[in-house]
Amino acid sequence: MLAARSTGGLNEVAAQVTAAGGNSLVIPTDVGDPAAAEQLVQQTLQAFGRIDAAFNNLAGAPGMAAYAAGKHAIIGLTETAALDNGKHGVRVNAIAPGPIPTHNLARADDAARARIADHIPVHRLGRPKEVAAIAVWLCSDQASFINGATVPIDGGKLAGSAALLLPPADLTQVTCPAHRWMRTSCSRKSNQPLGHHGVPV
Repeated sequence: MLAARSTGGLNEVAAQVTAAGGNSLVIPTDVGDPAAAEQLVQQTLQAFGRIDAAFNNLAGAPGMAAYAAGKHAIIGLTETAALDNGKHGVRVNAIAPGPIPTHNLARADDAARARIADHIPVHRLGRPKEVAAIAVWLCSDQASFINGATVPIDGGKLAGSAALLLPPADLTQVTCPAHRWMRTSCSRKSNQPLGHHGVPV
């Protein structure tokens, strides 16, 4: 089942699912509307008989305040839902991806993506299939004792920027408003601070 307020992107994903031999159902839904969310669940049960796993994605928005608040809210909601539903055998976890070439990042030019990759310890962007693999693993019995966790998949970005390996005199630290950690830019290349995911502002 694929749901969102707009069906444009959903139809593309549905086509990919069908091409891979799977079945999908596209249901336009505003999950902020309780009645619409309930209808979504009922239509899914009618079509497939059960719900094994559910995934929600938080998209970015112009202005980082809403984005940052939304990300922190998702973590809090994950932990609360895990506490409330664990006794029913329902596990709730969150995945925190780093820079992945989807949507806006996929439309960035090669130079912009290279700048972002330079500040990731593994020196590359993540791949959508790597995020998908984590999601599948969390839904498997191998992760049966993982509940209420936020799993980062960011190439080590949470641990720190690759630029931290440079001498202190060559570094300029700036705080990324969307995350809890510091972004670090190299003043040799630019004296501009880095914005979200290492893009100069």
